[in-house]
Amino acid sequence: MEQSAGSTVRDDAAERARSLLSVDPLLAGAYVLAHLAYFSTLTNAIVPGLDRLALLLMTLAIAGGVARALWLGEWLAALLAIAAIGFVAAQLAIFAQLSDRPINWNAGLPYLSLAGFVLFVNAWKQRTAMLALLIGAAFAYCAIYVALAGMVAASGVLGGALVLAGDDRGPRLVLANGYAALALFAALVRCRRGAVDWRWLALLIAVLAAFALAQSRAFSAVAALVAVLYLLGLTGGIMRWLLAIAFTVAIGGILFGAAIPTWNPFDVIAIDLSGAARANGYGALQPLLANHPLTGIGLPTDRAAFDAFVGRPFVYWEDLGPFGIWAAFGAIGLIAYLFIAYRCILAEPDEGRFSQILSLAALTIALYSVISPALWSGSASIVANLVLACWLTQRRSRIERQ
Repeated sequence: MEQSAGSTVRDDAAERARSLLSVDPLLAGAYVLAHLAYFSTLTNAIVPGLDRLALLLMTLAIAGGVARALWLGEWLAALLAIAAIGFVAAQLAIFAQLSDRPINWNAGLPYLSLAGFVLFVNAWKQRTAMLALLIGAAFAYCAIYVALAGMVAASGVLGGALVLAGDDRGPRLVLANGYAALALFAALVRCRRGAVDWRWLALLIAVLAAFALAQSRAFSAVAALVAVLYLLGLTGGIMRWLLAIAFTVAIGGILFGAAIPTWNPFDVIAIDLSGAARANGYGALQPLLANHPLTGIGLPTDRAAFDAFVGRPFVYWEDLGPFGIWAAFGAIGLIAYLFIAYRCILAEPDEGRFSQILSLAALTIALYSVISPALWSGSASIVANLVLACWLTQRRSRIERQ
């Protein structure tokens, strides 16, 4: 009897191992690692040129995911992913036409992460293992970030990495917000739910150190708000609706400037260089968006082309949240962006620990997306990918039950 039970356990473990080594989890895992390697901006500091290899791997993984979705009969996920890829191509063509420049298709590769959800839909049966991999990668990223950010704080430079400077905060590395949020809430949920474990406390301290070294004031404030609400047990039900209302008011105030040329909500925070840069960018894109409200101005072929078209230096649509999304992706992009943001805010978790972590990270990134489109085009797109995959699989399950 004991031998039979032991054999059954071994067989189950072998079956789980075989399932994790199947095509779909491998593609999803490759996508996660490539996505982190690219959007962390640290890869060039470790191995120069690795970011290009990561971008190529991410693109190939998405292409494989679309092909697998068609093979598996995941028609809605496949069609949405193909539509996302086509949409990116269309926005590249729009900018090329408006600026009278040739299309640079390579400029659209970082935005193909919009279609990354298809990989998670394909491998959803192994979602626990995928989330474990993702959170493990997030912790590893935070540890590497702390080490490299310490070097930047000491020397002011770090070859190959994206170092911000130019204001009173001094030189600092860009923080991959999506992975930082996942690591923060993974450690926080584990410390709250389980017995005191110094290993998890050490991980939490490492993540908090990453937040401190990043000096990302707005993101840290939003993450702290969600963390406090979680510790108080106030991240469900009516609170999520109240946060959704606050989110709606905030983005309404930002989008209002598309109709009123004299309105610039970022003037309120133009007391430092970061706020002034956002106010400058908002003012520069207002007339362009007013002239092209449906299509936006599209995705630029390169930085020089964008500066020449806008007519001002140091303008970044990525700093303007939903207004920047509207400018770059048009009305359709704005609607899709808001749909994802509201899903992240309102979708409550089930009883699973990983579900709780994902829900808290998604809530944080969605609230932060008022001023940053990282949910769509940056590191936090990995969180949006998972939220969309969850929605699509839940929708399919409801249809099958009916």
